[in-house]
Amino acid sequence: MDSLTDMVRVETAMKILSFIVTSRIDKSESSHTFSLPAMEDKDARRSFHLFFKQKYPFVRTSTSQNKIILTIYPNRKRNAKSLQTPSKRRNIPLILQFTLKKTNTELMGLRIRLAEILGISERALGFAGIKDKKAVTYQFGTVSGVSPDRLLKAAEELPGIKIGGLKYVKSPLEIGRLWGNRFLLTLRQVTVPSNEIERIIPSLEQDGFVNYFGNQRFGGDSATEMTNVKIGQLLVKGDWQKALQCLLTPSQVVAVGSDLLRIIERVNIPL
Repeated sequence: MDSLTDMVRVETAMKILSFIVTSRIDKSESSHTFSLPAMEDKDARRSFHLFFKQKYPFVRTSTSQNKIILTIYPNRKRNAKSLQTPSKRRNIPLILQFTLKKTNTELMGLRIRLAEILGISERALGFAGIKDKKAVTYQFGTVSGVSPDRLLKAAEELPGIKIGGLKYVKSPLEIGRLWGNRFLLTLRQVTVPSNEIERIIPSLEQDGFVNYFGNQRFGGDSATEMTNVKIGQLLVKGDWQKALQCLLTPSQVVAVGSDLLRIIERVNIPL
């Protein structure tokens, strides 16, 4: 894909361009957001996020509640002191623990945006694990050097999340520092009659059901997940030759590029 217009309609691309220009001109301390309907195709969404990550890193993109959200934060000049891990700051020596509720929101992207709003390092935000994106999840988190009021105010700027249950603790959370997870499965928009459900439940209680694993469980980054899945399928089938060929073939990386200014050229809008 050579330009943004390969991924969205020209009208949408022009709105995005206008949003970027307006946000960059604005000298206020407010963040700016723009949203558009999320593409149904996962690869298309990945290409869209990668386009901005490579060409316009100051534009943060995320997917939440079937929407793609573009966020531009104010260009604050941070000195070395403001980027220190807050636990090293004076006046606020304690670590604040909170409960995070998120809906259809990816944790790592949320962590980046929350740190930017608070003006702190991402390392100052601690979590014991990464919860599913396509779910309503609750988990503990910790943050150093941030008052409760600042944290709650920052959460109001982020869609799909709520923060509560604040208390001070002695040590931050780290990956793996948890006893386990608890799952409550909720089926929504069920159209099957209740008597049919009552008939099925005893079978599930006695025999269980097939446990499927998503692509992420096979390791690798987003560019190699599917390759690993394909290799696994070939190994199960006993096709050793094709599995070896697949293993030795470089992963295909989606190349996206071009400049947003090419949009202007394509629609003949004078600068």
